[in-house]
Amino acid sequence: MFQAQGVSGALCVGSRVAVAIADWTLTQNPESLGAVVTSLTFKRVAEDEFWSTQKPLQVWLDFDDAWWVWSNVEQLGDGHFRLVGDPDIRECQWVNSDLNNLKSSDSN
Repeated sequence: MFQAQGVSGALCVGSRVAVAIADWTLTQNPESLGAVVTSLTFKRVAEDEFWSTQKPLQVWLDFDDAWWVWSNVEQLGDGHFRLVGDPDIRECQWVNSDLNNLKSSDSN
């Protein structure tokens, strides 16, 4: 089993941050190898009322030096997702900026 944990991430629609997430756990079981299926649990930190209802949703997880991005996402329940396939690994500054903006507007 592969497991990773982190402190920052986002659910995005295109270049818009729909939900800022924290305390995430990513888990991949050996039996899911082949058609790689990974599960994700997290805590919601802030949410944009409009963008959080839009599709298609992407999951962005902060791995310090890069963002891991899944575009094939299935919502299993609140705070529980299945991520299908391998992630794209990207270096994107706009995500950090949008996360900070969403968190600060949600605290007002």
